[in-house]
Amino acid sequence: MSDWKTLCVNENDNIFQAMKNLDESGAKLAIVISNDWILKGIVSDGDIRRALLSGLNIQDSVTKAMNSNPIVAPASLRHFELHELMLANNISHVPVVNENGKLIRICSLKEVENSEPKKENAVVLMVGGLGTRLGELTANCPKPMLKLGDKPILEIIIENLREYGFYHFFLSVNYKSEIIESYFGDGSKFGINIKYVREKERMGTAGSLSLFEPINQLPVIVMNGDVLTKINFSSMIEFHNQNKLDACMCIFRHDFQIPFGVVKFENDLVVKIEEKPIHSSMVNAGIYSIDPALFELIPKNSFYDMPSFLEKIIFAKKKVGTFELRDYWLDIGRRDDFHRAEDEYKNKLK
Repeated sequence: MSDWKTLCVNENDNIFQAMKNLDESGAKLAIVISNDWILKGIVSDGDIRRALLSGLNIQDSVTKAMNSNPIVAPASLRHFELHELMLANNISHVPVVNENGKLIRICSLKEVENSEPKKENAVVLMVGGLGTRLGELTANCPKPMLKLGDKPILEIIIENLREYGFYHFFLSVNYKSEIIESYFGDGSKFGINIKYVREKERMGTAGSLSLFEPINQLPVIVMNGDVLTKINFSSMIEFHNQNKLDACMCIFRHDFQIPFGVVKFENDLVVKIEEKPIHSSMVNAGIYSIDPALFELIPKNSFYDMPSFLEKIIFAKKKVGTFELRDYWLDIGRRDDFHRAEDEYKNKLK
């Protein structure tokens, strides 16, 4: 719901102010937050009646009347999952919070009873790579067209984005592009619009964006065509907009275990031995939201990679944010990754 902030009251407000909010909003509940938007609880008209009957008065803090352990939804839930959550708990609104408990929106039952609202943001999928690390698997087939179950990887990616309301798709093609174009056509049989950005020669992970003609000024989703994920794309766009970003990069925590004992020493004397320690790093997930005006920074008709593009955006003193992906994510770069995707598809991606 676009006006969800009108349902919020501060934890320093009193019961009277919460009653006034309930009356003005007509929503029969108010969300209690801290100054930094951390969810503290929910107060309904029923909560207030019970509080007053128990001896509290309207000048008492709203925190004394609120339910401090309400049902909440993580940002990763899709529309249909939010719908199921609200029906199962017989509630008409649910606060959506991030991993730190910060309120990012309030979802209403009416909002999710229908499918995800259509979004006018363009989606550019980079599907022109050679996929050489997959060996003979891509000798006669572009990597995004390799099948998991009965569907190409690219179709799974498109269906996932379509569930979040995206329908303006641009496929950046090069290697064996005729296979991709023959399968997807103009997108009508998939309920979307597809146009093609054709690279005459390989242009890197960002170079073809110089050929893309923006359809509006909304942030563009740019994504590698070999990434399988359960990311909530709606939350990513909301994060981009709420934080007034110029660009946003999805990041994913990657753990790597060193298969040896790591020795720490000082002055040739052993101080400590760590047996097979695990190192954790945040890595680029290959998913971005970028304001289309920034595409003018990309050199024309040149090979240009996304890291160079992002560095140029930062150098231009634009605001580049990070959106941590805590859901399923797999980059199909090697043969082992593809076989893992085959094994996990039925359980994690369907």
